Amino acid sequence: TVNYLAYGSNLASATLTSSRKIHPLRITPVRVPGLTLTFNLPGIPYLEPCFANVRLRSTQSGEEEEEGRELVGVVYEITRSDYDRLFASEGAGAAYQEYSVSCIPLGAAGGCEEVIARTLLCPEHTEALTRWTGQPSLRYLDLLRSGARERALPGEYVEYLDGLQGYRVTTLRQRVGRGFVLAVWAPAFLLTLVLNRVFAGEDGRAPGWAVGYGRWVTKTVWGSYDRCYKVVFGSGECTEGEE
Repeated sequence: TVNYLAYGSNLASATLTSSRKIHPLRITPVRVPGLTLTFNLPGIPYLEPCFANVRLRSTQSGEEEEEGRELVGVVYEITRSDYDRLFASEGAGAAYQEYSVSCIPLGAAGGCEEVIARTLLCPEHTEALTRWTGQPSLRYLDLLRSGARERALPGEYVEYLDGLQGYRVTTLRQRVGRGFVLAVWAPAFLLTLVLNRVFAGEDGRAPGWAVGYGRWVTKTVWGSYDRCYKVVFGSGECTEGEE
């Protein structure tokens, strides 16, 4: 079996079990002092601007404002075959990479029950695959919030998730932009998903050419957004009219 640390939409059984058909053998809520939650993995402008990611966090400075809030998540014990399918469903290596991290079960005394788990992160130095200016969609945020409640994560962390602002389309030109981007780019993103599913190996990893295509699609759509779409249609990653 594999210990897998979830921190994003996989917190919710609606995603993990209903959509991805992953059935955990054991569920352990944990805190992760070495990681903090971010939303810097780009998705699709005007629809799903960004997704959850994590970055490394110093456990020495004690400055939460500088280092970010300590991550809280869930460790699922799952079969190896389920883990490989989950990895394939998360982009098959196009953005997220495997990372082993020490997790402390909630309620454990003195850190004596540390669990080593695998999680998925996109390194910050991968500039073409990370952006720091976007808001996750309300749909996506609601998956994290419902998952946090479902897994009985601490109230303080749930309040933190509740306080995050989600992206909303508020203007006519943003609605036009959303329709335009979907019409032009949805086939390319759909092809990425199909290629990853069809050609992923037994370990869930797609071949290099498929990974390269997925990265090219992401880089190109956001390059087009920066140069043109946001000028014509308005912001596709931050709600307009809100600070």
